[in-house]
Amino acid sequence: MKEKEAAKKRCGEFGMVFRFLFWFTVILVAAYCLAGVWTAFRPASDFTISLTDTPSGIYGVSEFTGVKSGLLSEIMIKKLEFDPGILSDGARQMPKAVFVTGYFCKMAANIIFTAIFWFLRQIFRNIEKYETPFVKANSRAILGMGITVIVLCYVQENLLPLMAFIQKFGASGFTLIDLGYLSPGIPFLCLSYMFEYGRILQQESDETL
Repeated sequence: MKEKEAAKKRCGEFGMVFRFLFWFTVILVAAYCLAGVWTAFRPASDFTISLTDTPSGIYGVSEFTGVKSGLLSEIMIKKLEFDPGILSDGARQMPKAVFVTGYFCKMAANIIFTAIFWFLRQIFRNIEKYETPFVKANSRAILGMGITVIVLCYVQENLLPLMAFIQKFGASGFTLIDLGYLSPGIPFLCLSYMFEYGRILQQESDETL
């Protein structure tokens, strides 16, 4: 009984942590998205870009110079780095488009990452509510988390190169189909079926009793 209460208390503590992380991340990402919208309406003269040729491709650094000092300057994202192979030489002519595209691709990944905290929050909330982890809602949450991890990997690796290529300032360094992106999500998919199996066994045990 003591072990059960201790485990229940620990799950409650984890639940509180993930609830805090979820809402903190939501507020932070929302603030950055609003800042990004404001940045997108700034004149092109507020943006700079520097490109460096490397053996792996062009390495780029894009900066927003429209805010010089103050609190807004401290909390805003003003500098973005682009790994070699993402940008082409045409990026020199479009510093604003490069920065804004990079900014919102970064925000897209952050929004998807926030969904992982949402699933974790749901899992621990369900444990607190049903006093067992083996409920259908948790199986679905773990499955959703696995799918989210797969999508996150794809977005992090391909969204920015794809958008840069479409806007004609990027190299063709993206992959539309790559089974390697499934790897990080497979453990979650397996775990979801394990939880579902545990739920069925627990249900059968409860019905027997």
